[in-house]
Amino acid sequence: MTRKPWSKFARVTLAGAILASAIGVSGAPLVAAQDEDPCAALTGGVQLPEAVEGTVNVGMVLIGPHDDGCWSEAHFVGLKNICENFEDVHVAYMENVPEGADSVQVFRSLARNGLKIILGKSFGYMDCMEIVAEEFTDTQLIHISGYK
Repeated sequence: MTRKPWSKFARVTLAGAILASAIGVSGAPLVAAQDEDPCAALTGGVQLPEAVEGTVNVGMVLIGPHDDGCWSEAHFVGLKNICENFEDVHVAYMENVPEGADSVQVFRSLARNGLKIILGKSFGYMDCMEIVAEEFTDTQLIHISGYK
């Protein structure tokens, strides 16, 4: 399988951003109404995000709310770090996604919508992401807390 030229860069960048979030590095608060805020276009919540043409599209699926003060929020801070520090990257997230069949549908829909890098943030997403990864070989599905 051949990788896209940005594939290694994206994986290294995402790993760095997630590491930064784990040690407490964060940027400016998310303020959607300000043009100077690089995260103003950050989309997410419970609505399925669309890819933005001409950018590297990164999606994150969270088990809980993005502002839970714990696991999901730490990873959300890493996602914000990506949009604050890299150009031509569109980041989006889905929160409160339960493990199991529901998450398979979410991961599959994100890949169908054109997101090329999708991060899963729950141990229970592991098998679900593996199923979707076999279907969408041109999409990088990165599972953060598993062993596969």
